[in-house]
Amino acid sequence: MSARQVCAFLACASVAWATPLYMVTDLGDLPGGTNWSQATSLNEYGQVVGYSKVDGGNDHAFLWTPNVPNGTTGTMIDLGDLPGGQNSSQAMGINNLGQITGVSSSQDGRRAFVWTPQVPNGTVGTMTALGTLPGTSPTSSGAAINDAGQVVGSSYCGAYPDQHYRPFLAHASGGELTNLGTLSDIHDSHAYAINSSGQIVGLCGSMATLWMPNTPNGFEGQLIPLGDLPGGSESSTAVAINDRGQVAGSGHTSGGWRGAVWTPHEPNGTTGSWVSIGDLPGGEAHSNALDINNLGQVVGVSKAADGDRAVFWSITEGLLDLNTLLDASGEGWILTKAFAINDRGQIVGYGMFDPDGAGPLPAVGRGFLLTPVPEPSTIGFLAVGLILLGIRRRR
Repeated sequence: MSARQVCAFLACASVAWATPLYMVTDLGDLPGGTNWSQATSLNEYGQVVGYSKVDGGNDHAFLWTPNVPNGTTGTMIDLGDLPGGQNSSQAMGINNLGQITGVSSSQDGRRAFVWTPQVPNGTVGTMTALGTLPGTSPTSSGAAINDAGQVVGSSYCGAYPDQHYRPFLAHASGGELTNLGTLSDIHDSHAYAINSSGQIVGLCGSMATLWMPNTPNGFEGQLIPLGDLPGGSESSTAVAINDRGQVAGSGHTSGGWRGAVWTPHEPNGTTGSWVSIGDLPGGEAHSNALDINNLGQVVGVSKAADGDRAVFWSITEGLLDLNTLLDASGEGWILTKAFAINDRGQIVGYGMFDPDGAGPLPAVGRGFLLTPVPEPSTIGFLAVGLILLGIRRRR
């Protein structure tokens, strides 16, 4: 075969391999529990957080750290819970330094926490409580943390019977929680995500909201309703935001509930428009967008003919069932929800894993990590180089 024929063959192979593939890593579970875990977030290093069942059936927050950055093997550690707690915690967000936020039982009830490693991306650290907003039923939970150490979440606020959840902004180093306000005093409000400049998204009543700081990473700002999808019914939610100010969320459309992306008219702006990500064919008309990375790639969940399926969406590829994009490591897996995606394209979520297929072992609920396999173009160029080198040597 001539060098020209080799190049032509590999060019055709690259076209055939254009669909991305992912390797699945079973993140495992914490010892002593019921063989169950769920992954909720990850950072650019490839560290994953979530929660797993332990003795007594309670959830414990975990941190999974790869053996090498963005690797596919690693170790899970138990983050425990706050002092005086009832042996219960969940990790919901992690920044690129390895700081983690979530919710834990404590001697005073359920509290938002920050777990800070002794060294960046380390596996030894300390969990501390963040406190609550003023009220008669103090409860709080952390949802996300950015690289500046800003934490967002929700806290009960107010005196009975006029108490409601309100979104808060805090700092990992401690101090009072800042109440981000609400669009309606009679409805609960929540903060779900924060980007590198301190923009925050969440939900007030039934409306997706954006909290815009007056200065980058400031603690004063304004709450802005994001509206709803075209043909909607004034019902939407925002759960993730990237560093350009693009928002992932969901809302009602004329065809049902749909995952969607809100894009500002200019980067990090306060006006923009929604685009639906659609849904998978054959199931109920329902989907949710749960995270968005800085490339505008979205992950989430959609109803299919046989149940929930984890999905990937981009403006160029549309909505894809992640179960159709797995390499041989996906044998025995059904991926049901994708909760987070980093800029390297790694994805975490929850699925069912049946280790022996139709054998006697039952399927187990597991947190998973998906890692893109090398791009076909990279493989093709490498193969071309090796083959041409061999041809040249034979001459």
